[in-house]
Parts: sequence; structure tokens; C-alpha cells
Amino acid sequence: EPVAGEIACDHAAAAGLGAVGALLRTITVLGPAGRIERTRGDFLLYDDGFTPAVANAVDAVDAERRAVGAALGCEPLPIARALSRAGYGPEGDLWTTAHGSRAFSQVRAPRSLGAGWSSDVSHVLRTWADLGEQLEVPVPGLRAVIGLADAVTGRDSWGAGRSLDDLGVERMSRATLLRYLDTGETE
Repeated sequence: EPVAGEIACDHAAAAGLGAVGALLRTITVLGPAGRIERTRGDFLLYDDGFTPAVANAVDAVDAERRAVGAALGCEPLPIARALSRAGYGPEGDLWTTAHGSRAFSQVRAPRSLGAGWSSDVSHVLRTWADLGEQLEVPVPGLRAVIGLADAVTGRDSWGAGRSLDDLGVERMSRATLLRYLDTGETE
């Protein structure tokens, strides 16, 4: 049975699509961005900065992650279920799981908006968005989160992040991509 980083999938995409922390961290930092700047992170990120509205945003973008996974023949768990199965909190919706998490309740906000989490955007979320677009899966939420994160940090995830070309899978058809993920072969 899959847990947080695991997905019901028999190929290499499972690891990347299982990186749900990248999505959770990014939106959870963007939600209280003003407070992070004003207080230099002097608050508990999930207790004080993770609200039902932030959870709704995470869930909406998580649906896109799961749709990309489905296009690859995977069955990614919804983020709340993945986190609760991994022992991060009780079962329930994402807000309930995160607020019931002993581990999350101790996480302090980053001291600045440029601290640490930006590689989640350029190397994980960008890959999901690029895969979605290549597989003709709509990913407007992912693109919006990436754009907002780049605006907040002054980074360029589209120019400097991990591309499908970097991974050697750009412009592959769905069938070729699936074969490559299963066997490492393109023909």
C-alpha cells in the first residue's frame, strides 16, 4: 500500500509525483508571505500560517498533480491521505490532517521568502507542470503557483529549473514516455 512518497505506479515517475511536500511547502509559504517578511518567520508555519483557504489552494493544485499521474498510468493518493498514511496527522481533509500533525505543529516559518523551498518550485512543481502540458493535462494552478513563487522570490523556474529536456523526455509521445519510464528504452 502506498504511503506519502509512494504511489501505486510501476515506473520511475512515481518518485517525482510522490514529492507532495514540495507542493505543501510552497503554497503554505506563499499564503502568509507578508507575515514571513514582517516577522522574519517568527511564527509556527502550519499552526499559524496554514488556514482552510491555504488548504483549499493546496488541494486544488494537488488535483492537477494527480491528473498528471493518472495520465502516466499512476494513482497518486490525495495529499491529505498520503500525509495521514505516512503518520503525519489524522485522517481527514488536508486542514484537519495538517493541524492534527505533531510534526507540523513544530515547524517554524522560514526567516525569509528565499529560504530553501524555492527548489521545490523549480525542480518539482515545474516538472509536474511541464509533464502535464506535454500530456495535454490542464495545469493552470501549477503554472499560477510557479509564477507567483517566482514573482515573490525573483527567481525564474522556467529558465533555470529542471526541464523535461534536462530529463531527456521532452517531446516524447505519451506511449514513448510510458515505455521509457517502464523500461528505459524509447523504442
